[in-house]
Order: sequence, then C-alpha cells, then structure tokens
Amino acid sequence: MKRWLLPLVCLALLGACDDGDGDTNPTADSAMETDGGALDMAPEPEPEPDAAPMPGASLAPEVFQVPVITPGQVVERSIRMTNTGNVDFEVTGLAIDPGENFQLLYRVGERRPIIAISFAGQDVGNYPLLVEPGTTVDFILEHRAPAEGFMPAGTVTIMTTLPEGDIEVPIEAVDAVGEIAADPEEVVFGRVPPGDMAEQIVEISNVGAAPLTIQTIQLQGDVDFTVSAGGAAVEDILADPDGDGEPGLAPGADFELTITYAPVAEGIDEAVLSIVSDDPGRADLRIPLSGNDASGCVQVDPGEDFVVQLDEGEDERLVEMTVGNCGGQPLTIDLIRLRAGTPPEAFSFVEDSLPSFPTTLEPGADPVRVPIMMAVPENRIYDGALQVRSNDPERPEITIEFQLIPFGGGMKEPEPM
Repeated sequence: MKRWLLPLVCLALLGACDDGDGDTNPTADSAMETDGGALDMAPEPEPEPDAAPMPGASLAPEVFQVPVITPGQVVERSIRMTNTGNVDFEVTGLAIDPGENFQLLYRVGERRPIIAISFAGQDVGNYPLLVEPGTTVDFILEHRAPAEGFMPAGTVTIMTTLPEGDIEVPIEAVDAVGEIAADPEEVVFGRVPPGDMAEQIVEISNVGAAPLTIQTIQLQGDVDFTVSAGGAAVEDILADPDGDGEPGLAPGADFELTITYAPVAEGIDEAVLSIVSDDPGRADLRIPLSGNDASGCVQVDPGEDFVVQLDEGEDERLVEMTVGNCGGQPLTIDLIRLRAGTPPEAFSFVEDSLPSFPTTLEPGADPVRVPIMMAVPENRIYDGALQVRSNDPERPEITIEFQLIPFGGGMKEPEPM
C-alpha cells in the first residue's frame, strides 16, 4: 500500500494511527492533505434520542362526593381519569370498600358505560383496560340509599400499572349539592342551506343548593356545529362560568352557551353537547343537536347548470340526473319536467322512466332516476332545462339548465324574436 494512503485508511478504520514518524494523525474532524487538496472529514450527526417514557395520570375531581338521599333514590357521581403521560398504562382491576349500596361503571372515551362492579358486589369488569396517552376514562359511582339518613362513605380503588400503583378515591357524604339544568334540553335547527349559518342559545343553570363545578363542555358529532360562551372559548369559562369571582357556578346562577350551525353540504347533521359536572344526579348532561331534519330537503344531481359536449361520431348521449331527499322528513316531489321551450327533438325523457306525481321519498330512500336522451338532429347548439317542484320549504322549485354541443362546436341556436 502506498504510504500516503495510510492515514486515510487508518482514519476510516480506527479514527487515528501512527504514520511511522511517531506522530498520531488528527481525528476525523480534521482536514486531510491529499493530492487533490484538503479533505474535510466531518463526523456524522448523532440521531436524536426518542423522548423518555413519562407515564402519568390525573383525576378530576379527586373524590366521589355523594349526597345524602332518601331510600329508593339512586344518584351517580363521576370522576375522569386522563392519561397525561406519553406511554400507555393499564387499569388491572377495580374495587369498592364497602361494596354494599354502590355500583361502579367505567366509560373509555365516548363509548357506552360498562358495569365493572354491580350493586350485588360482583366484579364483572373486563381487565386489563388499556389507557393510551390523551385518553380519558370516566368512573361512574352509583349510590342507592338503604335507609333514611344513610351517610355514604368508603373508598374506590383503581389498580393500575402506573409507577405509583393503585389509586384510592375516597367516597364522602355531602348534604348539599349542585344540580345542573339546561334550557332547552334539545336543540333543533330547521332548514339551513349550505353556506348559511344559524345560532341558538342554551342556558345552563344551577338549581341546587351548593356550587356546581363544570368539568368539561364538549361537542360530539358533526363538525358543522360549534359551541362558544359569549364569544369566548368554553375552556376559558369552566373555572368560573358565572363570572362572580368564585369557583364554580353558584346556586341560582346561570350562563349561556351559543350553538352555531353552519352546514357545508346538504343532509342531516347531528351532534351532542356534553356537559360534565359534579352534579351527582346528572354527571354528564347530554343535549342532542340536529339540523336539516325538520323537513324534506330536495337534492338534484347535477345540482348546477352543465354542458354536454359530444365526441366525434357521436350524435346523441344518455344523461342521467337524480332527485333525492337530503332531509330527515318525507319529501313530496310534485313535478319533474323539461321546462317549456326546451326543444323536444334534442331533449326527451326515456319512456316510462319517471314515477307518477306526486311521489314521496322517505329519508334515506334511493333517489328518483331522471334519464334524459340528448341528441343533435342538426349541427348546432341546443339549450334546455329541467324543473323540479317539491315541498322543500327553502327550495320549492329548482331549475337546472343544460346545453348540448355537437362535435366541433356547431352553431348557436338563434335567440327567439
């Protein structure tokens, strides 16, 4: 091997070596002299290490405060556990001490609640329960009073694979509680065309005898609905929703939520406004929201004026349109016809293709097919239009214009005198 290649080989294999004169060559980040000049040997950057695993969880609230109730009543109290870490953990079991007069359920995210421990004290939960980062688990404690003046007390134990192990949640009796109420308890938007917007107000009040803590306000369902509180984000008013400077919603106080509905397309929209609070009787108040389901809604496809351009050698084409119901109530179609003045030699319905009128389309029914034969008996452009009449309160009559152009463009039909 030639002597001048030795330092380069040594650097590649060992990082540094003796050149025969007793000197050690520079490290790989030094310049190497070669016949072609200096050669920079910069070290490759080290890959960034992955974020260290950080398990963690939070509870809100940290205690089941159960009101004293009369025999025969059942109230529920809930707490929410959130995985605040960056790794999964598991709930490996649940327990109630004492087990009498209580039932425990859990709900992961927005799934339906599942009984974990029955009133009979039987553990029927399905473990382990995986909790991913950012996931919430609601633990719902139901209490049934066995006798007058019974004071509920005890402990719920949540067994986990977290470093701290089991989490104990006390059960405490309270005399007065906050009670949530909503007006209205269902929000129904009428017909709102795509591109328009409508708003409705929901008033949330505390009809109980103690302050009410609002934990979360969330919308679940179609994204065409949004919620705000007097122009502010709902997260900003949770701590003091009535703005009196004291935590929670005071007894007798209320605040307003604005529900906005702005559909981007035809069709029924549905959502639920979920308000989680420390009301033992209604821990999760759920207010259904709906839009465009109060009446029939006509939908014609194509929904805009269009042009049909024939290809070379083609003198006619079958074009199929449809008329459907995009609402939540029956739609009555009174008439489908070609507008007066549409040349019959160029545009005609396929024989026996249309139903008799009036005809009714139930919500979700298949649309009415409207096949139109379009032909060019002469080398010119033909104009026509389809008219649809229905009981849609917003669009009782729809007109879709179309144009048929022969291959090569043809001549425009002269305007009538």
